[in-house]
Amino acid sequence: MVDTTVTIKDSTIYTSFVYGNKTKAVQVITTDKVNKDIKNTESGVRFFNFAEEPIR
Repeated sequence: MVDTTVTIKDSTIYTSFVYGNKTKAVQVITTDKVNKDIKNTESGVRFFNFAEEPIR
């Protein structure tokens, strides 16, 4: 991960995930956005599949 360059934009929200092991660590950075259709009494769910193989 030390050799990775990330450009961060002003006024943008990001979520970062680090997974793997100490010999093969992987970082995923995703840009977040506020869902204005969700009311204060609701919540949203986002799913990330970090499996090495596709789901069948």
